Amino acid sequence: MAAKYDFIGEQRLEDGASWVRTFTLATGDPDGPVSDLVPRDLTGFSALLVVRKSPRGNDAGAAEILRLTSGAEITLGGVAGTVSWVVSAAAMSGLDFQNGVYALELTSGDIVTRELEGGVEYSRRINRA
Repeated sequence: MAAKYDFIGEQRLEDGASWVRTFTLATGDPDGPVSDLVPRDLTGFSALLVVRKSPRGNDAGAAEILRLTSGAEITLGGVAGTVSWVVSAAAMSGLDFQNGVYALELTSGDIVTRELEGGVEYSRRINRA
């Protein structure tokens, strides 16, 4: 089951600003002490993060707005369990949406797991260069 994390409000995506994030995926009791969590070994995994206006497969809003992949925008940290991505300010400029959804999936062999999902808010730029 995917963890829920929204990129809304202070965490929103911004027109003309780089989108840089790092998460650590861990195993253990999420309600227990943080010190008991152990980073997941992501060696051999690949990652895909997709942003859409809508999660519905056949809706016009289901077209991909952003597609991030490991080896390009996403870096997996192996035994450290980190998932990091960097999207350039140029790539974040002029996207055609205000609110949407995203999902981050990890793949190892034939096994695909959805790790993170949630809502996305996109703030249009006020200042133009």
